[in-house]
Amino acid sequence: PFNEKAGYNIDLTIDSELQAKAEKLFTDFEGSIVALDPRSGGILAMVSNPPFDPNLFAAGIRPESWRALSQNPLHPLENRAIRGQYPPGSLFKIVMAFAALEEKIIRPEETIYCNGHFPFGNRVFRDWKPGGHGPINLVQSLAQSCDVYYYTMGSHLKLERIAKYARMFGLGKPTQFSFREKPGLVPSDAWKRRRFKEKWYPGETISVSIGQGFNLVTPLQAANLIATVANGGTLWKPYIVRRVWRADQKPIYEHQAEPLNRIPIGADTFAKVRHGLWEVVNGPRGTATKAAIPGVAVAGKTATAQVVHLKI
Repeated sequence: PFNEKAGYNIDLTIDSELQAKAEKLFTDFEGSIVALDPRSGGILAMVSNPPFDPNLFAAGIRPESWRALSQNPLHPLENRAIRGQYPPGSLFKIVMAFAALEEKIIRPEETIYCNGHFPFGNRVFRDWKPGGHGPINLVQSLAQSCDVYYYTMGSHLKLERIAKYARMFGLGKPTQFSFREKPGLVPSDAWKRRRFKEKWYPGETISVSIGQGFNLVTPLQAANLIATVANGGTLWKPYIVRRVWRADQKPIYEHQAEPLNRIPIGADTFAKVRHGLWEVVNGPRGTATKAAIPGVAVAGKTATAQVVHLKI
């Protein structure tokens, strides 16, 4: 006979209904979904697709099952949420907006005329919208995701200041949720010299300004960036275990929310950027109006990016 012993009970932050919905949404897709509680960093849902069946490992995985998993080109054993590194695309415009306002590159109400292209050096950088957006201010630059606005901001900010604000919001380093996380990448001149034995060129900063180029983020970092904007400036350490207690209800562990950084940016600046993200969903020219929910204040940022394979 076995000497039975009661195990511990664990209370997770996962919202079971939200997790189920996220998994259903990704049934036919490869990628990741992460949802965080912006008040504490609690992980409400986390999906990495395609998944794998952990029961295969319970009694020692069979060789043919291991080969099928390890040789699958979609890499189901990799948790995309913490190890997938992707260009942030226009999500990075949030960081750029904070940097431009705080460094006084532009005033919130000041407009830039977007005609659809931005000459820089011997190149012309194109906006996603042929013909451009016309005169556009900070709020509408986020709502309409105007590339030319952020090309212009990047040309004034330069790489070092852009990198400063990206790191401030937790990019370029693990969130500390898991020791297996990958850090993403906030590029710098020093990094490029180490990696490619080349200096940084000013034109590369223009691409970085809209989240292209060498920029890389994990889905968890991206979610934490949005959560930090939502809560007004606290970058929380994400977590998933809320409480552990014994069968007799005696607590063993209770999570205490851990701030990784308090963003040293004023409430007025946060209000301007948050207004822009609200316009993304609710404004007449927003790029995500289909995400609006009557009676619920929804805000966000659309982002697409060209994916280039880069080993770092």
